[in-house]
Amino acid sequence: MNKKKLLIIGSGILCTIATLWLGVKFFGSAPPPDPSRQSTDEQLHYLASKEFGKLSEKEKSKYINTLDRRKLFSKSRSLPADERKKLFKNIRPIFRMRMRERIKSYAALKSPAEKQAYLDKIIDRIAAARQKRRQQRQTSTDKT
Repeated sequence: MNKKKLLIIGSGILCTIATLWLGVKFFGSAPPPDPSRQSTDEQLHYLASKEFGKLSEKEKSKYINTLDRRKLFSKSRSLPADERKKLFKNIRPIFRMRMRERIKSYAALKSPAEKQAYLDKIIDRIAAARQKRRQQRQTSTDKT
């Protein structure tokens, strides 16, 4: 091989590597920040960001699982309308996926007794969460 062919091949390889590196750097998704080191406001802004939108469904779900969702959603009311819209656009697919999984779990049950037990379990969990929120409100009211 002559020097001219080697130079062309080497330049092509170098350009390919540079293009791949730039693509990953500018278009790839960065790992999510540690939610335990973020305030609720920072978590909300991250959920509404383009960076969060670029994450895979698995990464989004993992990040959301670590958050206090009740606190976030109550605080999301204070966001500007456009940012709140972005927030819900970014998290909607995760909650839809979870809803579909629950529906599939329910539909997979055979007997009416199993289905009733499944629904009772969900109702009990909701009632326990509601009672916990009431106690928290009562505690915070008593302190003031």
